[in-house]
Amino acid sequence: MGRGWERVDRYLYHMRLSDDVLRDISDRFLVGMKKGLRKDTNPTSSVKMLPTFVRSTPDGTGGEQRERNFVPGSTFP
Repeated sequence: MGRGWERVDRYLYHMRLSDDVLRDISDRFLVGMKKGLRKDTNPTSSVKMLPTFVRSTPDGTGGEQRERNFVPGSTFP
């Protein structure tokens, strides 16, 4: 089984990102989410957001109404 991990590691090695690159990606994603939440900028945003409200969760936690941001295509925690 060790040989399989070596092959995976060899491919993943080239996909490493520096902290600066990850920070840049995170910052741009956050700007896109904020733009996606605004009514006037949503149509041009690359990240479409829908404000939603959660009253309770299947596991029973919650109870109070909380606002959640939902990215279409993602799981809803």
